[in-house]
Amino acid sequence: MDPLLSSQQLAVFVALSEHLHMGIAAKQLNVTPSALSHSLRALELDLGCTLFERGGGSMKLTPAGESLLPMALKVLSDVRSLRNHAKQATERVQTSLRIAATSTACQYLLPNVLREFVESFPKLRITMDPCGVAEAVEKVLQDDTDLALCPAPESTPLLNAIPIGKDELRFLVPPAHPWTHRNSAKNIEEQTLIGPDRRSDTRKLISEHFQSAGLELNTFIETSSEEAIKQFVRLGIGIGILPEWTATTEINDGELCSIPLGRKRLTRTWVVLHQRQHRLTIAESLFTDLCRSVARDLFGIHTQKNGV
Repeated sequence: MDPLLSSQQLAVFVALSEHLHMGIAAKQLNVTPSALSHSLRALELDLGCTLFERGGGSMKLTPAGESLLPMALKVLSDVRSLRNHAKQATERVQTSLRIAATSTACQYLLPNVLREFVESFPKLRITMDPCGVAEAVEKVLQDDTDLALCPAPESTPLLNAIPIGKDELRFLVPPAHPWTHRNSAKNIEEQTLIGPDRRSDTRKLISEHFQSAGLELNTFIETSSEEAIKQFVRLGIGIGILPEWTATTEINDGELCSIPLGRKRLTRTWVVLHQRQHRLTIAESLFTDLCRSVARDLFGIHTQKNGV
């Protein structure tokens, strides 16, 4: 295997070609003339050619040296670019991570993700920006955030969407509700439903789901707060529509019951979004992996069945 050239050897070659004087080049590189001469001889041996004509205290590039100089300059320029890029990437990893996320993600997903994440990056400055899906997409596109955690938007042509799991939207009702006896919903059109507002992608999914079943939602209370939906259901104001994993505590405590939306299940895919040309840093990759792991635990069987 041929020996690898070092950037230091190429720096010696370039410095000598510029000054054509061993002492001046050695001073520029902060080495002794003897060390410089040794490095030059090693480079010439590696290349199998003589780079300088030496005699009478003067130096001159040989034809081989003249032909190789532009290549050496390019290699050193590339090495500098590589080091600058590595420095910037390292500084970014060590300083900040900006996350845009829906309110659901901020309340239920991110606390478990960040609890482990900050142990790996204790000096990382993390900023979280709660927002809707459309706003999260725009923030990533405008480089106002590094990553977005949300249900998959309808279209993301300029973004990469990394799937982390799937959840299922279900009805939430009080334990004494008639639907709980058969674990199925009846006369849905006559009910007051409580769920996300009409501007959200999730509300569009819900409307399309019932329209495909030939059902028209007549009365709908809209709110972006899962906690408000659960409280309204507990008070008997209406029937909630939420993913079951956001009401695990209330279901386990016997305060609420979860009922399928119908024979056809309604699922959402959750994703981490980033700009397509952006390559994830080590911290961002770990964050995405942790989101997938936490989603697997929270979403349960829906994530596992879909192999996400």
